[in-house]
Amino acid sequence: MVLTEDERMIGAQEMEKTDTRVEVTPASQIQPEDADEAMEVFRIGYAERWQGEDNYRKNILNNATELLRIYKGKDLAASITLDNGRITCIAVHPDFQGHGLGTKLFEEAAKVNPHAWIGVAVDAEGMMATLTTDNLNYLPVNDRDRIESLYRATNQGRDSIVTARSMEIPFLSGRLQEKGIDQRSFTSYTREGGTHPSTYHQVLFQNQA
Repeated sequence: MVLTEDERMIGAQEMEKTDTRVEVTPASQIQPEDADEAMEVFRIGYAERWQGEDNYRKNILNNATELLRIYKGKDLAASITLDNGRITCIAVHPDFQGHGLGTKLFEEAAKVNPHAWIGVAVDAEGMMATLTTDNLNYLPVNDRDRIESLYRATNQGRDSIVTARSMEIPFLSGRLQEKGIDQRSFTSYTREGGTHPSTYHQVLFQNQA
């Protein structure tokens, strides 16, 4: 039997779906091999922005409440760590980029915690583009007290002090405009006690449950 081009594409899409497996492991059940496997994806995914194994084990893994992994076949393709709803580490292996796994990571994180959130650098347009896709419902949080409260509810950020300011981010405004949201200014913030320098300004995006 000879398949048409449409039939081949549909078959490939179905194989893509069945070939994908999501695993969520609570912190108490994370095995050393699980942590090492995920760390390799984070190390490769973050590339020059990788902050090192010591930071991963001490600040990320030690404070994690869940480890979320997405497999393509037998290969770990993407992963997230969560700390009481905060996405603290996220990466898609370069071999699997361009297949929508970044969006799927955020979708799966929201299933684990409907109020999942992440701090995004104000110049990280790629991450903002993913978060503002039509099938995701992560939106910027603009209340400074709420931002600080979210950090203080995590294991890693219980002593957080947030300094906030209002700023315009034209790229983000344009993305939200496509979703029917007219917003010109955003609350950017820095956080004392974090692993980033004080000049690292972020916008907090939270899933709207």
